Amino acid sequence: MGTSSSKGSLDGSYDCLDRVVLRAYFQLGQRAPGLRMLWRRWQGSDDGLNNTRLMRVAGRFARRVKGWAKGAGVPVVYGKSGERNEELARGCLPDDPGYEGVFAVIVRRAPGNVWDVEHTADGPIRRIKRKVPRPWVNHYAFHIMDRDWGHMIIRFCPHPPFNALVILNGHEWVAREAECRRLPSRSRTTASRSCPTPGTWALSQMP
Repeated sequence: MGTSSSKGSLDGSYDCLDRVVLRAYFQLGQRAPGLRMLWRRWQGSDDGLNNTRLMRVAGRFARRVKGWAKGAGVPVVYGKSGERNEELARGCLPDDPGYEGVFAVIVRRAPGNVWDVEHTADGPIRRIKRKVPRPWVNHYAFHIMDRDWGHMIIRFCPHPPFNALVILNGHEWVAREAECRRLPSRSRTTASRSCPTPGTWALSQMP
């Protein structure tokens, strides 16, 4: 529930979800047989399914992201311990209020689901298991300015099976919806850029 007041009295209120987090992942790939099936469909066979190739997949993704970001003029920021993602993203917000698309890529280290592939002495795969404890690997958070949802985030792990999170902010949606309907707001611009505190909208105008 969000509220706003004017001169000590309630001026308006709204109800919305604070945050929506969607887990985007290949369910079968969370188990060893599913990972092997994913690799076969992707590469055509088990050839090359080893720890070195799995690490190279993540490295290739990192290089391509850097190359794309450099060409598109999108900053790639490597977060450090103690730094908040919100502050890092706020420093990269585009000046154009009508901007749409990726405006920053924030890279942070976090535990990842990384596989360990064991082979027999003559080559065939003997066992596939998760590395325990989970190693810390780079995760890439693509900060996007969306027409309908405002500031949204897609957080991606470049290690197979490529687990991801899609993070949406309900307050951002309220702010964008108010802008679309041209509802009166004393702080509409601030709301759409830095939520979670949208401006004041009359309840009678919001379904």
